Amino acid sequence: MDSKSNVCDYKGYDYKSDYWGNDVRKYEDLCEKRTLRTLLKPVVRKDGRLLDAGCGFGRLIPSYHDLVGSVACMDYATNMLDGAKKSSEPYSNTIFSFVQGDFYSIPLKDASQSVVVTVRTIHHVDKPEKFFNEVSRILDKNGHFLIEISNKRHILHIIRWILRKTRVSPFTYERLELGDHFYNYHYKDIIARLNACGFDVKRTKNTSFFRISILKKVIPAKILAFFDHLFQILFSWTNLTPSIFVLCKKRE
Repeated sequence: MDSKSNVCDYKGYDYKSDYWGNDVRKYEDLCEKRTLRTLLKPVVRKDGRLLDAGCGFGRLIPSYHDLVGSVACMDYATNMLDGAKKSSEPYSNTIFSFVQGDFYSIPLKDASQSVVVTVRTIHHVDKPEKFFNEVSRILDKNGHFLIEISNKRHILHIIRWILRKTRVSPFTYERLELGDHFYNYHYKDIIARLNACGFDVKRTKNTSFFRISILKKVIPAKILAFFDHLFQILFSWTNLTPSIFVLCKKRE
């Protein structure tokens, strides 16, 4: 974390290799890419402009590059942006730009984007409303915001709380602090904050139903991802997974 700006900074950390560079999280990667694309396809335009806020090394570029005309990749860490540039190279039909900035002061013009996507980032944000207001500012009047929530009210946290292995109730809006600048939020808390900042929720999808180490070791990632997709259809209403995707529209 950058102590001066109070922003989480991945500078010097090889996020691609150290976190995503093995098969341990292949299942989550497959689920997130599929969910992202499923939610975006009905609402994006070929001439649209998409901002990937907290793009990291560009892991999600394959999920949306062909859905819009231009993509802005934004991250606070310059080494992450260098990685995103490399990830974008195979997709020459899409116009890419790369922006160094933080969530609390996004360096883009008002009403300049059609869609804003942010995945695996809200758990580093300690002032969600400030970020959401910035997203609203840069979205056009028909803009959509797709956010992935690190949900503290997931089934494993509920079990830990019942066994008294954690003091923070999964059912309250008190955020769960897992480390320096690392939080899990109650999904209803984030939705309430989105509503307060001028966003209406259109669709939600639970994912990572099977984020359990033993399952990921014995069952191939593609099979787990297939069943995850089925569970999304049947059980997204439960909101008990550690990852919830929420598609919002800017309120007119």
